[in-house]
Amino acid sequence: MNKAKKYMILGIILLLMSLVGSLGTYAWFTWKSTSNTSLTMTIGKLADVIFTSGNNISTSTLAPVFNYTDGEKTTFSINNKDTTGTTIDYDVKLNITSIATELKSTNLKYVLLKNNTIVQEGDFSTISTGSTTIYSDSISSSGTTNFTFYLYIDGNSENNLNMINKSLVGTITVSEGSEGLAKYYMKGYDTSFNEVDHQNNECANAAFPDEGEGCLFEYATKFLNSNIIAAQISTINVVKSDKVPTGVGNATDISRDQNGSVLLYSKISSEKSKYNGFDLYDIYIATKNGKVYLTNGAGLFEYMINLKSVDLANMYTGEVTDMSGMFAGCLSLESIDASNFNTSNVTNMSGMFDGWGGIWSNSKVKNINISSFDTSNVTNMSYMFYDLENLTTIYASNNFTTSAVTNSDRMFSRSSKLVGGNGTKYNSSYEDKTYARIDTSSTPGYFTLKN
Repeated sequence: MNKAKKYMILGIILLLMSLVGSLGTYAWFTWKSTSNTSLTMTIGKLADVIFTSGNNISTSTLAPVFNYTDGEKTTFSINNKDTTGTTIDYDVKLNITSIATELKSTNLKYVLLKNNTIVQEGDFSTISTGSTTIYSDSISSSGTTNFTFYLYIDGNSENNLNMINKSLVGTITVSEGSEGLAKYYMKGYDTSFNEVDHQNNECANAAFPDEGEGCLFEYATKFLNSNIIAAQISTINVVKSDKVPTGVGNATDISRDQNGSVLLYSKISSEKSKYNGFDLYDIYIATKNGKVYLTNGAGLFEYMINLKSVDLANMYTGEVTDMSGMFAGCLSLESIDASNFNTSNVTNMSGMFDGWGGIWSNSKVKNINISSFDTSNVTNMSYMFYDLENLTTIYASNNFTTSAVTNSDRMFSRSSKLVGGNGTKYNSSYEDKTYARIDTSSTPGYFTLKN
């Protein structure tokens, strides 16, 4: 063979080597499951995890791809069966039975999508046999959350040819999170309070402060276990512990068990009291998952005459039995959305939204959303919507029933602007539970249907 032919052959060999190096391996990836049928596991007793084609995976031969969506995938969903608002913490884990050393590479990657949005990405460079949590989160409302897990070799980088025919064997599982069914309980309202003024001096009459006894009505009870006067609160926000804004005061433990699991922070608000101009506060209730659980709702926001907004979406009430006076005297709220409340165990709703009879100022509340309320166990609804003179609409569902109610005295008294969804107007002859129902052409009522 002459010298020219030798150089040509050598050039072809080098070209092929270059192509192999740039394209990666020429092998193929397979995804295998011991069960190709739907596989269901559970998170505690409240949720099912459904794998559409099993959760056991293995790789035999591998090939690089340029987009993760061209890799192999498996899908699963979490179906939350609970309707009480219980928070379910869960972990998505990779359980590796065996992995070849050559596959412990930054080029072997995974992507996890939740409802078509990437929530986690990673590679196998540090993963070894055993269980590795790749994603943790929580769910608190019923419904289905869909996941897709992709596994692939990144073809955008040079790959080690020794990865050919090496195996990875393992499973994907979803289990109850390390926090379990995390519930952070907030302290309930203390009925043994003494009224105090803005200098924390006790009032002469602990039952009902007024100017004649040295306590202006703006100054009332302390909020929970803090030094913040209820009437000086402008907003209440429920946040995760790592989302507390800067510039807040020292933390106060307001957890039911005084274990530091629920902390209260305060910050001077940009708002001032409309009554005498004193400072108001923005309140931040912080827990690890940004949710709080109540066991007692009685009088919780009572006396908060300057309250402009309150975060109810992250307050869970499935264990509450008493909501009497919960929003009584919240004169500055224009709407109250309690549509996430679970009231299936509540027995007392007396004075829950009481406007306080206009003693000092008229309530601004125009609409109240109680569309989630199940009142099958409530026995006392007296003064529930009393003297809300600007209230026009109450949104409810057919789960608001009064069959167990034995006391509905003045339930709607003096809420004279109230109109039902079919046009039924307030009638002073029907101030008890009689019209506490959805307004229809055949059954007049004061409620507007909202499913």
